Amino acid sequence: MSARRTLARAAAIAAALLCAPQAFAEEPIRVGLIGEFSGPFAAYGKQIHGGIKAYLQQHGDTVAGRKVEIILKDTTGPAPEIAKRLAQDLVTQDKVDFLAGFGLTPNALAVAPLATQAKTPMLVMNAASSVITTRSPYVVRFSMTLPQVTMPMALWAAKNGIKKVYTIVSDYAPGLDAEAAFTKAFTAHGGEIVGSARVPLKNPDFAPFVQRAKDAAPQAVFIFVPAGEQGIAFVKAFTERGLKQAGIKLIGPGDVVVVVDHRQVPRPLGDERIDQPGRLPGQPEAPDHDGGAVGDPGDGGFERGDGLVYHWRAPPACAGPGQRRPSPPERSSPFPGTERLCGYRT
Repeated sequence: MSARRTLARAAAIAAALLCAPQAFAEEPIRVGLIGEFSGPFAAYGKQIHGGIKAYLQQHGDTVAGRKVEIILKDTTGPAPEIAKRLAQDLVTQDKVDFLAGFGLTPNALAVAPLATQAKTPMLVMNAASSVITTRSPYVVRFSMTLPQVTMPMALWAAKNGIKKVYTIVSDYAPGLDAEAAFTKAFTAHGGEIVGSARVPLKNPDFAPFVQRAKDAAPQAVFIFVPAGEQGIAFVKAFTERGLKQAGIKLIGPGDVVVVVDHRQVPRPLGDERIDQPGRLPGQPEAPDHDGGAVGDPGDGGFERGDGLVYHWRAPPACAGPGQRRPSPPERSSPFPGTERLCGYRT
């Protein structure tokens, strides 16, 4: 009888082990998407979520036999306490496998310690302050840092006859990063910062800051504000205060001075164009992985006819089919597999 019981117990264990992979495969991969889906910064959340939906539609919503489940949480804007509370709920109640999103740096910084405590991977999809990835070994970033895109602008300006610049940035970590990187690179190449201003992150009135910039008589104004409504408001103030007519150029990240989404924000300037330098180093027009032209609806870009062209250049490590090669990480990955994901180095 003892032998029969032992055999029966062994059979039961074997059956359980055989069934375990199937049960595991049916468990969804839960991703808690924390972002700004309403309010003046909603463009961040909507574009991040739109990109995720487009990818899942194109490639399917199953990975290794497991369905991908996206759980949206809205911070409504730069709200660190709300972001932290939402992340806690996602980890403790929804049992998510990943935290993702984070359009704004204050929200990402608030959640990073929680990612460490919960040992939950945190994927930053936009927030660009360079310090974020130092706040937790569980954080990776798939966007960029502000110094990466502002230093090339400073070099461009210095090499193209611009000697005097006035800087205007939002008064929070990414703005300070952008200001410091631009100033360092521009002055190192003989340029002069004739003045600077930091505007409030929430509900700024750009008119007085733009007027101060005009009074300083620079050749160009360097600007960094969050994209979306604030970018539109700044460009409107820039034109209304006559800086364009005064021959002052506008330098800034492409999402502020080049990309204008008229589906989200009314056209503020009619058909008038801002006299800004255009495509800068680091923002070349590049084909997508399949060789299509930027902006073609078929390649994942947005249609030009609606006033929006938005396409990020793939880094060399993600150059295209047959050319993909992993970037060496700056530090060891806290969870398997991310070493090979393009963009981990940022």
